[in-house]
Amino acid sequence: MQNLMRACCFLLLFCGWFCGCSRTYTIAKAHDAAYHRFDLFGSVSTGTLFLANGDSLPGKRFVMDKDSLRFTRVESREIQRVALANIRAVTIRNRRSGRAGGFLIGSAAGLALGSMYAMATIDKHADMAGLGYAVTGGLGWLAGGLTGLLIGGQGDLEKYVFRWPTEQDINQAGKSDGQK
Repeated sequence: MQNLMRACCFLLLFCGWFCGCSRTYTIAKAHDAAYHRFDLFGSVSTGTLFLANGDSLPGKRFVMDKDSLRFTRVESREIQRVALANIRAVTIRNRRSGRAGGFLIGSAAGLALGSMYAMATIDKHADMAGLGYAVTGGLGWLAGGLTGLLIGGQGDLEKYVFRWPTEQDINQAGKSDGQK
């Protein structure tokens, strides 16, 4: 039973370590890993678009095109396009990974607390003590998992920083190539 406690505590720490609440990705070119992640999760998320001139635009359903970002404005519900070179960063709430992480952490915590409660309250020498441990641990796992789903549903905050080359950068690169 002591090994079960250690395993539950380890699982809780392991899940907490890998299920962070905030992540930052840098998109520097089309079709890199961060680009694909943004394309996958941005289309189903709400967030804020930060422009290079300092403005911020709240939006949802962010979709990457070849040279622009298309999104729906929250307040007016109209579709707007912004050139990728004019975007500094986009922050989104990724509800899918938030729910998954919340369920993992909640399940591990519920299982650990349910098992500890069972060890403290159930007599080891009683008939059907193992069933009592299993039922109490299972109820803790279920309650923790459902609570984690609800709390994790708020979503993980993900920030995508755009390092897209501007026309000025492209022109300077062309001039330096021509001078060589």
